[in-house]
Amino acid sequence: MFQKTLEDYQQRASTLSRLADEAKALNDASTLDFLHTLEKEQQQDGVLLQTILEEVRSAKRAGLCLAQTDQHLLNVVTYQHH
Repeated sequence: MFQKTLEDYQQRASTLSRLADEAKALNDASTLDFLHTLEKEQQQDGVLLQTILEEVRSAKRAGLCLAQTDQHLLNVVTYQHH
């Protein structure tokens, strides 16, 4: 599930990048500023998604049960948002 979410994120990031290139080519500063703001938010989301994916893989390798993995992920996400 996380892998699919990460792939969706990558597609959105690519689309935003293309839109930003188009706005730049059209000298549309307000749209470009807006898209850059979205790109920054997307990058933060991407870091969180990648962290979650790595933690899930690590938990699986460590043999943690689902409840332990869920609690660990909750701690990671809570830490990332603060």
